[in-house]
Amino acid sequence: MMTISEKALEKRREQYAPGTRVELVSMSDPYTKLKPGERGSVKEVDDTGTIFVSWDSGSGLGVVYGVDEIKLVPPVPEDVREQIMAIRKMPGCPNMFDCNAVQVFAALRYST
Repeated sequence: MMTISEKALEKRREQYAPGTRVELVSMSDPYTKLKPGERGSVKEVDDTGTIFVSWDSGSGLGVVYGVDEIKLVPPVPEDVREQIMAIRKMPGCPNMFDCNAVQVFAALRYST
């Protein structure tokens, strides 16, 4: 395991603040069920530089500094977020995880 300098730790904590969305690129743990492409939200960065993530799959496995790799997931633009929230409030809104149904529902609602 690599050691992290105070400056690098500070930068890492700024870049991966709690709540930041991340995507797994690679993980060296041979026992993990996490796969590249899985996403989650940062919980904290500890003093060793390990980033603890609350993975959407339910795992809480940390991303080890200098060993594992993640990337930032860009935030949803505010106008898109507002449209999503408006759709969620509409009567008859489908399950928001059913992307195809939501697209059809939104197209029908916004085309009239």
